[in-house]
Amino acid sequence: DVVEDEKTVFDDYIKAKLTPIKFQVNKIKNIILIDQAFNEIKKYIYLENREEIFTIVKTDTINYKKSLVKKQFRYIYLRNEKCFLDNKVILSKIPKISFATNWLMTAAVMRFFVKQEQNDLITKIITTINLPDHRLKKIFSSEKIDIFNDSKSTIIESSEAGLKQLKAIYPHQTMFFILIGGLSKGVDRTEGILKIKNQERIKIAIFGKEMSLFKEKFTAEQNIIYEKKIKKSLEKILELTTLFKKSVILFSPGGSSFDQFSSFEERGRYFNELIKAYASKELNL
Repeated sequence: DVVEDEKTVFDDYIKAKLTPIKFQVNKIKNIILIDQAFNEIKKYIYLENREEIFTIVKTDTINYKKSLVKKQFRYIYLRNEKCFLDNKVILSKIPKISFATNWLMTAAVMRFFVKQEQNDLITKIITTINLPDHRLKKIFSSEKIDIFNDSKSTIIESSEAGLKQLKAIYPHQTMFFILIGGLSKGVDRTEGILKIKNQERIKIAIFGKEMSLFKEKFTAEQNIIYEKKIKKSLEKILELTTLFKKSVILFSPGGSSFDQFSSFEERGRYFNELIKAYASKELNL
């Protein structure tokens, strides 16, 4: 019964979000980002003469021959790091910076303004876009340690996505350390943190005002470092990296910055300064 109730709530949520589409004029364009709810959403947006609706999906949720059967929609999706519009490649390689779904969304927006045959223009524009500061940016690299600043991460889902992206490009023996902290903004991050912690080759450091709260919740959990200050958390992580051949340190708080900083930018700059100090003094690299 609980599962059925959850499905009903989810269906009602999807209906509410997609209701405005039924009442719009034809000149309005739509981009709908879908992931696991692929089939559910298709049921509600199956409308005649609505080719202006784009559906953005991930590699593992689409099979072109089997799924793309409703001609009312155009599909932009990712497969083997290539971006497709329906079954035609419009971007031969998704840039490594940021998340793949962001590039798919960008390509969908551009599709409204660039003709289909002008794929070279889309490639040129997308590959010249720069990553914003403090968004999954590599700020230090050595033979043993790579460090990424993702201070712009203010929700735990962003931390999960950043970690997933990094794990996809590093060898299987790499050890990952992720710093999580800040404020939850009224959202319970417990499940997200446990989802990260339960992955292989992961150690979490939790910092900030809510550190004590999580320490109480995770009394039986191992593999978590607790320190109020970012600097102390980083010191402990750096000590542990000496035990591994290759380590990646990801600063991705997954919460707002307002417990210790005025903005995620200030938080990001502070972390950058910490890394500069350790690189020149303690790491001696």
